[in-house]
Amino acid sequence: MQKFEYKTIKMKPKRSGFSQKLEDENLVEEMNILGEKGWELVTSIDNKIGGSSVSIVLIFKRILE
Repeated sequence: MQKFEYKTIKMKPKRSGFSQKLEDENLVEEMNILGEKGWELVTSIDNKIGGSSVSIVLIFKRILE
């Protein structure tokens, strides 16, 4: 039976005037590093309050060896 371990990354929006942008400058680089280490993105959860994102949680898994 395969066993897995899990990892999460929480991103918070960066406020700029009336618009919100998620801070993703290093996200692609970080995800590529995780992918090289065997981590796979399973899902993301958008936490909203009043229709606005307050954070997004990325959930990764990889097989335990």
